[in-house]
Amino acid sequence: MNRKPQSSEVADTIPLRSTVCESADSPHRLRLRAFDQTAIGLFPEWVFPVHDEFRQAYRQSVVAGYETMQRQRVVIAGLARNVEHVLQRTMARIERLGSMFADYRVVIYENDSEDDSRKMLQHWSEADDRVHVLTEDRHDPVNRAERCLSRASRMAYYRTQCQNYVLDHFDDFDHVILMDTDLEGGWSYDGIAHTFGQPDWDFVGSFGIIFRRKGLVPNRVVHYDAWAYREDLDFTPLTTAKVNRIVFHRGEPMKRLTSCFGGLGIYRMPAFQAGTYGSNDIEHVEFHRTMRQKGFGNVFLNPSQITMYGRKDRTMDPWAAKILRVMDAVPGVRPTPWHFPKEEFGEGAVPFALRRAA
Repeated sequence: MNRKPQSSEVADTIPLRSTVCESADSPHRLRLRAFDQTAIGLFPEWVFPVHDEFRQAYRQSVVAGYETMQRQRVVIAGLARNVEHVLQRTMARIERLGSMFADYRVVIYENDSEDDSRKMLQHWSEADDRVHVLTEDRHDPVNRAERCLSRASRMAYYRTQCQNYVLDHFDDFDHVILMDTDLEGGWSYDGIAHTFGQPDWDFVGSFGIIFRRKGLVPNRVVHYDAWAYREDLDFTPLTTAKVNRIVFHRGEPMKRLTSCFGGLGIYRMPAFQAGTYGSNDIEHVEFHRTMRQKGFGNVFLNPSQITMYGRKDRTMDPWAAKILRVMDAVPGVRPTPWHFPKEEFGEGAVPFALRRAA
């Protein structure tokens, strides 16, 4: 695969549908890349508008961040298991993100997949020498989404394998972007640029969201990845319900924390070198605790660095979709989009990625 040609024009690094470029005929809107044409590498930036209070500062940070990214080399790393259903989109998103930097490498650790994840990753690695795939058969149980130290121990092992490979081969790169490979909705490129436009940080985590219906409101935003979220120096865990209710808005200042993740986190390489994964808590908390002990305590969550996990299914969702479809049939009523709808919701539940807000 060809590497992205370098350019001094900021517009060349701002992706299509970025929130910071509004001209319909600007060069970056007119130039379609391969992933833009298939739409699998895009992020619906327009769904998350910036409040007027923060608009100017946000724009300046995003533009500065894209300029900074052009000068930085980054390692994009993650874990994979049974992610075939979303892997094509994830690979496209990774390549799109990597093309915004001066250079990039990809390191993926895969274990115990029962689908075609391993085969797809190996084919990707064979086609692109920037992609490095580590595979292992451990016969570990599939991790369930619960707070469990045995799960934390397994995750710490997987992430340590990935970290060791990165540090053995690419410790001269500038940053490491650690990401979940099963994010159905991907991540905000503008949000990542916003992070690179900010000073004085060692790690920046994401505002990871999942959509959940409440009554006939189909797309209630819920803050996800609660176990990794810590606010104090004692790394006190918060309840899942409490973190779910902590909702941020794009453009707001970064929030200083002691730990977080949110599906995608960006480390300065020295901070990534300083951390050690452990199994006495969720692996991210142990990593950030040891980072802090070695002097890398500038940990933040960036409300603009948005990731989308998808939808939290509820039993009555199909029935709510049918009711809303009847209501949408009333003349003059705009159809109600469902973010990440299931097939059984019916034709009336149109995903937001296909319906741009007016």
